[in-house]
Amino acid sequence: MRGSETQIPLKLVGEKVKDRAWLGNVKKSFIRKFYAASTLATKNTKRKKAIEILEGMGCKHFPLDVDTLTTLAAVLDSTGMRAGDQYLAEAKAMHVEGGHDWTLLLEKQLSSCKRAMQRGKGPECRAKEVRVSAISEDQWTGVCEGKGEPKRVAWFYAWATVWMLRAIEAANMKASDVVLKFEEKMVRLHVRKSKTDQKGSGTWRTFKCCQKEQCARDCAFNLAILALNDLGNADKEPPLFPDSDRKPVSKIHMVTAWARHLNLDEAMSGHSARRSGAMCYARKGLSIQAIQFLGRWKSSAVFRYVEEAMTEIPLNVTDGKTAEAGETQNQEANKKKRALRPKSKAAPPQREASEEPTRGLTKPLVPSSVFAISSPEATGRSTL
Repeated sequence: MRGSETQIPLKLVGEKVKDRAWLGNVKKSFIRKFYAASTLATKNTKRKKAIEILEGMGCKHFPLDVDTLTTLAAVLDSTGMRAGDQYLAEAKAMHVEGGHDWTLLLEKQLSSCKRAMQRGKGPECRAKEVRVSAISEDQWTGVCEGKGEPKRVAWFYAWATVWMLRAIEAANMKASDVVLKFEEKMVRLHVRKSKTDQKGSGTWRTFKCCQKEQCARDCAFNLAILALNDLGNADKEPPLFPDSDRKPVSKIHMVTAWARHLNLDEAMSGHSARRSGAMCYARKGLSIQAIQFLGRWKSSAVFRYVEEAMTEIPLNVTDGKTAEAGETQNQEANKKKRALRPKSKAAPPQREASEEPTRGLTKPLVPSSVFAISSPEATGRSTL
């Protein structure tokens, strides 16, 4: 139940809550809004696995105690997974949701278990980076006729990379979300809803044409023209990158098509385009703040995406032009400082012992004639 189906006049609430079936449906619909659909599915999967392990241990699920929590962590750690601490977090949530107290002793043990599960595991496994430049010319111009797969696989992946879109955001993109300004050679993209946009208010981002003689593959303006022209005379609200039947492409089919048709890497995930775009901008020298704004990150999580690219950039070396401009600015600044610096004074002349210094001013700062009051005869004016 969504939208207008759950909206009733406030004056009717008193009678409506007497309907237990309606009340139960409203409550379930509201609880589903606690998390995004993709997040909720992941959380439920982890919870089911945690319960499965606890049942296999032959112990009571909840409340958890120190020994049960430690055993659960040990079993998860034996699988070698890096996200085992997330399963423990869900076990804690189920414990609290069951109405049980979470003591300081349990919290201390949970922290110890999480540290132990991460010890010696090495770097975090992140989405695989796949560069747009690695796509061959045949793959770039190729057309996919498979049902449920994007017709223009390479363009779709490049578009998601340029705008650093999550897989679900790219799959839900509509042609009406793209606004072209031909005079300024600019393109604006409306991201209707994202993971961190709980209100669903949407947001806009803007790019300008790369201004090259022949637009690069990652030119957002050129990509927009290619995608919209390829749609032709489509429906009023067509997907930006549909399949061969002009139907929307699901998130799963989209990522699968990227890996299979582009022959880039089978390990690609729904965040590959997003991370690849962030790393590309980091190598180009775009500031972290700009990358964070463009990618709609609201926390320091952006560093997890660009960290690898940043380690490849020598931080003590700048571009030649930038260094030369900086040196020129330094020279100009030094000249101004020297100009403002007080000049050294000559040594005062030696006086005879009997000579006394003149006190007061020997010459008025303003001529005395300025202060003279003219007589009426001199000015030719009469006085009253």
